[in-house]
Amino acid sequence: MIRVIWQGKERDIDKDRIKIKELLKEFGVLPEVVVVARNGEVVTEEEFAESGDEVQIIRAISGG
Repeated sequence: MIRVIWQGKERDIDKDRIKIKELLKEFGVLPEVVVVARNGEVVTEEEFAESGDEVQIIRAISGG
């Protein structure tokens, strides 16, 4: 299982391996508006999450 944290909620995904891009798609999140951290390290959408990983999806905030 992969633990995903998004918008303050934790959810377990019952997969052994998934591309970050596909994970974002499952949550309906555009990769352009978030940063993804796997086990505390920032990753690209082309990398994979595997069973036992914790993935945080963090909304990027911009302002002036």
